[in-house]
Amino acid sequence: MTDPISERELNALQRRLQSLCGRTEQAAADELAAFTGTSVIRGESRLRSLPAADLGQALAALGNERLFSGVVQAYQLEISPLFAMTVVTEESIADLSQLVSMPCSSGGETAELLFRLSEVLTESSLPLLARGLDVAHHCFWGDAGLLALHAPLERYQLHGIGREELLLTVECNYQLEAHPFNCDLLLVLPSAVQQLLVR
Repeated sequence: MTDPISERELNALQRRLQSLCGRTEQAAADELAAFTGTSVIRGESRLRSLPAADLGQALAALGNERLFSGVVQAYQLEISPLFAMTVVTEESIADLSQLVSMPCSSGGETAELLFRLSEVLTESSLPLLARGLDVAHHCFWGDAGLLALHAPLERYQLHGIGREELLLTVECNYQLEAHPFNCDLLLVLPSAVQQLLVR
């Protein structure tokens, strides 16, 4: 397994990501505001380094054992995909459904709503990140998939990443003013993508 990122290396990556992800996360917030017609409260991003095998456990720690639903969008960055995980609380689904007039009474309808939310959060932000990494001409959209519906976060599995691989994750929380909506956008960067940050 790749050795964990040292504190010095993590600080260097964090400085690079702070500039890139600040613009990326704001672009996602702007798109979410336009989609819902409400004001968006964007939390501060959080950067972590962890083995892929620990991803589910790390997510579970965020959720305090509550049930969540989520989807994942792959985005190819030159030599390796990054993964954008959109995860929402149970209360968020009905709230978002009413705001954007999309039904959520069945599993299929809920999945469609989540895929649309993921598209809103990533369609501008991920290409913006690619431009910041100077790889915009070598990028394309990968598959989108359902992570889970109404399940604890520790059950989430991210296929396409080896369990022994070292990951860098960037998490940003989005809430809607005066609404119960609560969503996390988690960018998962495998080790190959991390090399783009330090070259």
